[in-house]
Amino acid sequence: GGVVQLWKVSDRRLYAWKTLSGHRGRILDMFASADGRYLATAGDDGMVVLWDILVGTKRVLVDGDVPIVEIRIDPTGRYVGAIDDRGTIRRWDVRNGGGDVLLGQSLVWGLRFTPDGQYLLTTDDGGELRVWRSRSREAIYSGHKEFVRDVAIDGPDVYTIGEDGTIRLLNSNTADVRVFREPGAILDRIFPLRGLKFLTFGRRSVRLWDSSNGQHVTLFEKPGTQPLAVPSPNTQLVVGGPGERQPRR
Repeated sequence: GGVVQLWKVSDRRLYAWKTLSGHRGRILDMFASADGRYLATAGDDGMVVLWDILVGTKRVLVDGDVPIVEIRIDPTGRYVGAIDDRGTIRRWDVRNGGGDVLLGQSLVWGLRFTPDGQYLLTTDDGGELRVWRSRSREAIYSGHKEFVRDVAIDGPDVYTIGEDGTIRLLNSNTADVRVFREPGAILDRIFPLRGLKFLTFGRRSVRLWDSSNGQHVTLFEKPGTQPLAVPSPNTQLVVGGPGERQPRR
């Protein structure tokens, strides 16, 4: 444990490139920056390490005694965020190396940055979506009755889906919240699309929603399946599921 192996792809084959060593225990999570230069790793040794992949150097952001369970780098590459096993949330400005302990929060399981890196979003099993900036807490909640299963961000809009089958669309600029429901559905993933539309992926269906009026159409549905799909940049969709011989377009 504690070693990261970097690989390169050449002629459709994988080649071992570099090995990064520095953790004393197992690595629990890792995340690469958008430009591919930096890699953040988190371990059960309580360490958060930021690696410069090109140069091969490392910077230890924290070396504690509580396992770090999730790590993220914001899309701009300026901030690193992490959650430890006790629910403590940290954010570092890696340009100056300063650590920022935001708050202890129990049972946090999800961590995302907004595209500009200024806000850090966390979710917990109590159904709360919290938005953080620096040391101040902005009390914006999702209001789900049960825990939040997925979070997606598209500009100022934050999409959440809950175990209770509720979809919420929060505008972080205006604090306006719109609620959509699919009673009895177990939803796993949500993907924003262009034109006020979004996709939801459930235990047996994929649906396309119009956030302007709350209407939806079913793109795929088959009881007993777990649909898998990836939206392409032009919002076309290919869907497949267990038992399906051919994807549906």
